[in-house]
Amino acid sequence: MNRIVTLVISTLVLATSLAAADPGVRVDYPGGTPRIRLEGDWSGSHYAVSRAAGADGVFVPLTGGDVLCTGDCYALDRGAALGSTVWYRFDLTFADGGTRRYGPFAITLAPELSRGIRLAASPSPARGPVTFELGLAGTRDAAPLAAEASVFDAGGRRVAEAFRGTLAAGTTRVNWTPRDAGGRALAAGVYLVRLTAADGRRAVTRLVIAR
Repeated sequence: MNRIVTLVISTLVLATSLAAADPGVRVDYPGGTPRIRLEGDWSGSHYAVSRAAGADGVFVPLTGGDVLCTGDCYALDRGAALGSTVWYRFDLTFADGGTRRYGPFAITLAPELSRGIRLAASPSPARGPVTFELGLAGTRDAAPLAAEASVFDAGGRRVAEAFRGTLAAGTTRVNWTPRDAGGRALAAGVYLVRLTAADGRRAVTRLVIAR
């Protein structure tokens, strides 16, 4: 009996934790202007979006007061400095009068995305796992594209596949452990990583692996 009660309580705690988790955010660049969107359908709520230079900084409104959400909650950030990391916050008021704050979310605004595609790796030099930022410009309604990121050594030989899948408009972060196709750790050195989308767009970045 105690086991059943414990299981029920644990399930409720997990469900509550998942329900309380912040949704994600997506960024795309229509006309080269960053558009920040809160994932999910928030129809009927009112929202305000603000940004700051840091998580503890002063948040400046991007929307003119509360805006009625008709599905997507988003804001265009025409004053943002492309290439910088900016923190965004969403404040929602629901139809029942309840309120909720989501964020702040740290977003690195990528100037390359206004040209269509972006690839960045960190840390570099890397002594362990690497995080790739894969980005595609496009509208909120654009269909995801198949893409792959391949790793080449200094001699131009393809030694590993860091990513294969689909990318939506905005930025996708992928974690990768530097290993070759056979599962062996890559030797220290300089590598090139190439991201290729199904529509022919490509981006290349340099990755240094240290041991």
